This record gives sequence, C-alpha cells and structure tokens, in this order.
Amino acid sequence: NNNKTPMTGLFGVTPPTECTAKTKMQFIYDVMHDSYLWADETKELTQAEIFSHGNEATLLNALRHKKDRFSYIQDAKGHNNYFEKGKTKSFGFTPSVIRDENGTFDYLSIGYVFPNSPMDLAGIKRGDKILGIDGFDTLTILRSDILIDRYFGGSSDDLTARFELQDRNVTVARDDFDIKAVSHYKIIDSNGTKVAYIHFKTFIATSNDAL
Repeated sequence: NNNKTPMTGLFGVTPPTECTAKTKMQFIYDVMHDSYLWADETKELTQAEIFSHGNEATLLNALRHKKDRFSYIQDAKGHNNYFEKGKTKSFGFTPSVIRDENGTFDYLSIGYVFPNSPMDLAGIKRGDKILGIDGFDTLTILRSDILIDRYFGGSSDDLTARFELQDRNVTVARDDFDIKAVSHYKIIDSNGTKVAYIHFKTFIATSNDAL
C-alpha cells in the first residue's frame, strides 16, 4: 500500500460498480499503485494517458514490472472453470526459457505439456525446441507482452497457431480440456529402496480427488 488509500479488506481499492472500458482501466491502474508488489515503482499516468491504452490488458502490460512473470487478466468464467472445475481452453503447454552459461537467452522450449491437451494430441513433447510461432522468432515473442499473452496467457479466445519446432512444423488450435492436477506417479525401486514419485501440477478444487 502506498498510504494514499487506507487498506480495507484484501485491497485498498474498491472495485467499480459499473463495468465499462474506462472503469476497468481505472481499477487496474489503482490496484497497480496500491496492492501491487512493485506499487512504489509503478509509473504515474494522467487519466488521459490511462485511457489512451485502449483496454485493461494493454494498460496492465504497460504498467507491469519487468520482473513480473505472474500478473495477467482473465475473464471470470475462464478463471472459475480452471480453479473450480479443473477445465481450461488453451494450447496446453508451458514454455521454458533456456539460457547459456552466461545467462544469455539461447532458445525457447516446451517446458510441460498437459495430458490430453491440444499440444499433447499433436504429439508435442516436453523438451521440444521452439524456433518460432506464426512466423515470429522466439526472441521477438519474449520481448513482446502482447505476443506472450497471445500464446502463453490464460485467454479463452479461439486461436490457431503454427509452431515451428526444431524438426517439424505443427498447427495447433486452442481447445477445451480437463486439467490433471496429478499427471504422473509411480513407485521407483532404487537399489532395493522404494521411492514414491508424484508430479503435482497445480492447486485447484479438483486436486483433492486427484491426490
């Protein structure tokens, strides 16, 4: 809290009673200056500058701190489907940024593929090297918040993308699938000692039953 607004409950910013483009952008701006981890470093904008960004997603991208890999905007239906019902509409993967020994960006790869997701059904595997998507090279994608949200974000919009991998090109469309909180588990015999292995992917309402 930047002490401009007293904290009441979780946030010191009251959500707007009317949902319009401008009230949503103003709410995003106020939260980014109140409860945001980097609130003290978030740049100040006039009201005209706030509204010049066009929509709340573009404004968030403009205000988001360079270290912030977590803040995003998602519609309530998509959020509730994911966390309460364990359902989502996406490509079904998470990316991994691979760097060289000097910490310089080397390439982008597939970090994880959700079982039964479009990426899984297309035969894309963890570790596959991504050369580009829809003609954009990976460095361009990583430098653009708009492109990151387009391909890796939580949007439920329809989208078909052509992934240029190291050994092939694959066209994949976003689609609905169920999230498996526990995707892998087995007992490993390590020199006569049994070791339990479980891959627990995400904390959602359906996680208890999966465990």
